[in-house]
Amino acid sequence: MERNCLNCHFLSKEHREENTGRVLTFSLSENDRENLKKDPVGFDRGWYSFKCHMGVWDEGVSPVAAKEDKTLFSKKRDDECFFIEYRQSMLMPAAIELQKREENTRQLKSNQRLTIYGLYIASFGLVLNAVVSLMRLLKC
Repeated sequence: MERNCLNCHFLSKEHREENTGRVLTFSLSENDRENLKKDPVGFDRGWYSFKCHMGVWDEGVSPVAAKEDKTLFSKKRDDECFFIEYRQSMLMPAAIELQKREENTRQLKSNQRLTIYGLYIASFGLVLNAVVSLMRLLKC
């Protein structure tokens, strides 16, 4: 699955009440996501603006630029965001916790790979040292 906002669980819609200033945030339904994939610019937003629930971007901050940018939702964000695959009916706190777990697992795998490389280099150094020591003994 491609790592972009349309496939991310944190893609949300937000409504700000005029009188109270209260902010209401909702997850996008699967139907909304499909319609947004078909026509990101012409999608009827109603009273909502789109945003990343984790605060990476917010269409409400710069609505004109966001509506003109057709790649806003399909842009590959790779390591510059908190991507977690969309799962229907999952609540945001659970998605945040799963994202933290996935990030920790990814970092552990990276550290493990670096440790293995270090062990290979150390092993090569020990073998090379043994060969040099053996050559010195044979010269004497």
